[in-house]
Amino acid sequence: MELKELEAALKAATDKIAALESQAATAETKVKELEAALTPAEDPKVKELEKALADQRAAHETKVRELEAAIKKLGDGPGTPATQPPGETRELEPPAPVHVDTRTGEVYQR
Repeated sequence: MELKELEAALKAATDKIAALESQAATAETKVKELEAALTPAEDPKVKELEKALADQRAAHETKVRELEAAIKKLGDGPGTPATQPPGETRELEPPAPVHVDTRTGEVYQR
């Protein structure tokens, strides 16, 4: 009798396994359907915006390279000295006398 009980238990387990496999297949099908529903459709407006953004980025990168080259060119050239070069002296001239006519507001030099 034990053999018949074991065979019945084996058949019940096999039936449960088959039912679980069927449920798993159904669940996989539903998951694939949901993934397909979540995948966005190709929108032509998005493609246009992506292309415009890429073009704009390329233009900005070109402009940045041009500006960097201009800055480097300015840095390579001789600049104005911050102080008087050693060995050179200059005398300052007094300012020219300027007079203002208080009645008319006219400015003139004498």
